[in-house]
This record gives sequence, C-alpha cells and structure tokens, in this order.
Amino acid sequence: LSPDGKTVCLVTRQGAVRRLNTTDSVSVLDTPAGDVSQVLALDSGCVALHARETSLHRGPGLSTRLHGPAGAVARDGDALLLLDGQQAVKVGLDGKPLGAREVGIGASALARVGDKLVVGYANGDVGIGPAAGGAITSKALDHTPSSPVEALVAGPRDTLIVGFANGEFGMWNLNDGKRLDHGRLHGPVIHLLVAGQKLYAASELGDHQVRDLSPLYKDRCALMKQVWAKVPAVWTGGAATRMPP
Repeated sequence: LSPDGKTVCLVTRQGAVRRLNTTDSVSVLDTPAGDVSQVLALDSGCVALHARETSLHRGPGLSTRLHGPAGAVARDGDALLLLDGQQAVKVGLDGKPLGAREVGIGASALARVGDKLVVGYANGDVGIGPAAGGAITSKALDHTPSSPVEALVAGPRDTLIVGFANGEFGMWNLNDGKRLDHGRLHGPVIHLLVAGQKLYAASELGDHQVRDLSPLYKDRCALMKQVWAKVPAVWTGGAATRMPP
C-alpha cells in the first residue's frame, strides 16, 4: 500500500509488476518484470527488487534503475533504504546514491522507525542504530525465535512489529524489549502493515491475521474508561463487587 493509500503494488504469478487503484481496482501499471523478490509501493510508482537490479516503475515504459540487486527495501522519507550485502544503502528516487553504512553479516530486513534504523538478521536478532549514522547494536527482545527476520514495521508508541520466516510475528516495546503481542501464520511472514489502528499480517502462502491496536493509541484515562465499561468491578472481600469508576 502506498503512503497516500491510493494505490497497491503487487507481483503477479506471471512475474509482472502491477499497480492498482484502491478505489476501483483499475490497473494503472502492468509491466513484465521477470524475477522479482519484493515490491514496495510509493505514491509515484512501484519499487521492484529484480534479480539483477532495483528499479522504480512509474508507468508503461517508464522505469528508472535505482541500484543493483538488493535483499530488502524500505522507505526513508523521500528516499529509499536498500539492503546490499552487509550495507544499508540510501538512494534517491532518481537513483542518486545518498550514503551507505555497515549493518553486519546476515542482515535480512530493515526499516526506518522514527529516528532509528532497525535491522533484522537471519538468526532472528534485531539491531538498532541512529538513522543519521553510527553503529548498529543488538537489541535484546523477549521470546524471539531463531528464524530469519522477513519484515519489520513501526508500531504505535515506541513499538516494533517483526515477522519471521517460521510464521511467527509479534510486537515488542523498544524501550525494555518486552513482547506485547504475538501470533503465528502458515508460511513466512513477509507482509506487515499498520493502518487505521490495526495490524495486518500476511504470509508468503496467503495466510493472514488482523489485530486491533487501538488500545495502544489511547491515553490512560480513555483506556481505563473503556476497560471499566466492560469490567465495572473490583475485587474486595474475596469477591468481585460492582462499583462505579
């Protein structure tokens, strides 16, 4: 889904990159692309990771080579982050290189989360560093599987959502590393999207789940009011007693 919510980019089983309007599902781009491992939707077109290069497809016959082959791609403001071996490479939408930094051996996914760069690794570890540059250091997260990280996305209130190749996904607090929620899908979790205060998770094999994240967007008073409406009781004298807030 593009940042403006108006288009979706996908790869067909025949290997074409397709761009659809979300309002009427009309195709505005359908171009043969060959071996594509990942696509990323922008407001202006579809970024595709080809076997030999990374390209931006804007329309029929309108393609721009951005970089060589990449292992993962993520948005970074008006630019892109590409995973090229042990480096995270930043490029503009015109293909102009804007910098590179070391992220270490085994990197498999990356994402810009606020003012941080988050990197996932093939052993299930997650590393975090300043987005502006600097070292990527390992972040201890509770109950992560020893499985390659396939997808990363920012959640509400300093949280990170991670999808793994073994089908597990979860949400972690970046401050203390505690796991707040988790689930499992059939197949590697390669699609994560936070929209409308919901998490949409989907696997390579088409399994999917939707999680309600709205409690994390409420302030304490609003959340307590919602809880009290459902459970208007306190535990007193060994029994649940109905009481006003």
